[in-house]
Amino acid sequence: MADEMASLGIYYKPDEANILKGTALIIGPDNTPYEGCPLLFSVEMTREYPFKCPSVTFITSDGRTRFHPNLYVTGKVCLSILGTYPGPSWTSAMNLQSIFMSILSLLTANPITNEPSWENHPYEGKAQMYAEWVQHRIICKTISDLVHGRDSFEEISNNTWKSRQIPKIMAIIDRNLGEEKTYTNIPYQMTGTTSWNEIKGALTKCLE
Repeated sequence: MADEMASLGIYYKPDEANILKGTALIIGPDNTPYEGCPLLFSVEMTREYPFKCPSVTFITSDGRTRFHPNLYVTGKVCLSILGTYPGPSWTSAMNLQSIFMSILSLLTANPITNEPSWENHPYEGKAQMYAEWVQHRIICKTISDLVHGRDSFEEISNNTWKSRQIPKIMAIIDRNLGEEKTYTNIPYQMTGTTSWNEIKGALTKCLE
């Protein structure tokens, strides 16, 4: 199971002190706003697992950006099999891979369409603005973690994340250089201005 998940950019590291806890890493899929970026989740199971679903918390947060309709700034993960969203519930036939695959399936090119009120409006301007802003902010978060040594995702990915994903992230940054934008009225009341030149400088310095 570990090899299959790793091929999809999903990794899981159990807590050495408590096997009922662990950290999951999902690497953002190509051609989405999350491309190459690490998304981390803390996992806590009870002794009733697999008859009772684990508790999963989204821990990649900058404290202000709603990176996905189903991933709250507070860490809440909205997923029916976790009992946090309407829909099919957890069954004992499921496992951690079921959860990670469900989350991975939500990381699409147009993530706002996972919000019920937006599912029929995928091409509205605000949908594109949301995707663009999320991409900028998740890259900012990734580089900030690298600069400040909060790069546990490198260890969790068996020391493969930097070599495989940094070139993708740098390419995205290069495509956006010289095109700084100010966003207003983004979904979830977000606003801000991009800083591609600044984050390229930070990433370049970090890699020296």
